[in-house]
Order: sequence, then C-alpha cells, then structure tokens
Amino acid sequence: SPLAILTGHEQPITCVDVNAALGLVVSGSQEGPCLVHTVSGDRLYTLHGPDDCVRPRLVRLVPGGLILVNYTDDSGHLAVYTINGLMRAKRKLDDHVLSLALPRDGNFMLVGGRNDRIL
Repeated sequence: SPLAILTGHEQPITCVDVNAALGLVVSGSQEGPCLVHTVSGDRLYTLHGPDDCVRPRLVRLVPGGLILVNYTDDSGHLAVYTINGLMRAKRKLDDHVLSLALPRDGNFMLVGGRNDRIL
C-alpha cells in the first residue's frame, strides 16, 4: 500500500519529482498549478507561475533547495522557486523543453528540446 496519497489537483498530473532529503514532492497538472507536498502527504503550498503559464511540463527539486518548473504554453518558460514557494527567476525560452537534467551539486543544468540541441 502507498505511504501517502497526495491530493489537490483537479486535472491529470503531467509531472512530478521527489527529494527525500528535503522531504518534498512537487507535482504539476495539465492546466496547472504546481503543488508542493511533504512526502507524508501534507499539502504545503501552490507555486504560482509566470503570467500566461498554466501548463507545467517538467519539475525538478534541486539539491540545495530550489524548484525548477518548465511551462509549455505558446512558448516555453523556465521558472526557479525557493523551497518556500517564492519565484526567484523566470525566463522565456526559444524552444519547447522536453528534457531537463541537473548534476547533484545543482551548479548548472542541461535542457534538451525540439530544436535538436542540448543547452
């Protein structure tokens, strides 16, 4: 049986990530928003995306306490949040990101998209 069942989304889940060391789970749904829960199932808060960004595609919990969210609307957007839910940065992207990778130290990231490049 599951350890916890996380609730709160009203649309199908499109992305999820967990960081056991932080004790957090981040999930996004088809028409937004992203929700942050504890691994035991308590809902903590909602991540509010940049204007016109309602479709989270990828989420990552970065070691050190940052949350990355890639939104795919008319164009791609990447937003960075603190683990307290405050948006620290946002950037419009020229590509639709399909994959996102981070090293354990979280000092940089790799993104791959529809334009056949890894940045």
